Amino acid sequence: MGVTAAEVHEMVAEARSRGLFLMEAIWTRFFPAVEALRSALAQGTLGDLRVARAEFGKNLTHVPRAVDWAQAGGGLLDIGIYCIQFISMVFGGQKPEKISAVGRRHETGVDDTVTVLLQYPGGVHGSFTCSITAQLSNTAFVSGTKGMAQILDPCWCPTELVVKGEHKEFPLPPASSKEFNFTNGAGMSYEARHVRECLRKGLKESPVIPLAESELLADILEEVRKAIGVTFPQDKC
Repeated sequence: MGVTAAEVHEMVAEARSRGLFLMEAIWTRFFPAVEALRSALAQGTLGDLRVARAEFGKNLTHVPRAVDWAQAGGGLLDIGIYCIQFISMVFGGQKPEKISAVGRRHETGVDDTVTVLLQYPGGVHGSFTCSITAQLSNTAFVSGTKGMAQILDPCWCPTELVVKGEHKEFPLPPASSKEFNFTNGAGMSYEARHVRECLRKGLKESPVIPLAESELLADILEEVRKAIGVTFPQDKC
């Protein structure tokens, strides 16, 4: 939601002080495939969770902003957020007890390829890899004592979910002849409907992406950046 954790904390504080609605636009969480996964987890379909992993990577070096240090480019803030939000979602928005990270920096100073390991209470752990130069699987999975669930490519806007070997498809809403700038862009309507419902109910934040979790995600991403030695101009503000 911001480049630095301080920016995110400031936005949250400002919204709360003025009684305004604020939500991080993680559209992934409103896709029916992801909602089905959350339902399966809530029902205990996978048993006691043990591990979660996500990968998101493709060659984005042709996109000027992706490699622009001044605009806080790189993989972590642009596509890594989709990985860490998945891990946070399946583990209930808990704060990790330990964060380890390794990474490669691009020649422009932004993060190129990063792998992160997060240890959570109870000995469960999650990991993710994001990259702006390498093609990765672009999938995410969570495993427990009773089985595994996997969100298929594209994991950030999915229409397919496999739960304990059962493959399920969730077609996108009809979009007539409209063209979209992003893969599965018609799925942004899921997020839009959720925000509309929140506003109709007079809510100041989303129960699906609570502000406390957005602050936590920002803190995690900042700790990872520090671990791999990536800073941006905004860090000095």
